[in-house]
Amino acid sequence: MENRFFGSIAYVEDAKVDLVPVCPEEVDRVRGIVKGIIDEITKGKIPARPGKQCERCDYFQLCRYR
Repeated sequence: MENRFFGSIAYVEDAKVDLVPVCPEEVDRVRGIVKGIIDEITKGKIPARPGKQCERCDYFQLCRYR
């Protein structure tokens, strides 16, 4: 059986969410992008940029950059 993947589109004004099919190749492509970003962060190549948005972060109380 083939793996099936779905994404979602949220329509804020209508308070509606629709599922949309996503092909396995697209899932693999996005996984590669995310892995690359995680690797860059782990290596310290993407610096922290503290700002007003930090107040909404789940890790705000633990962050060494705040």
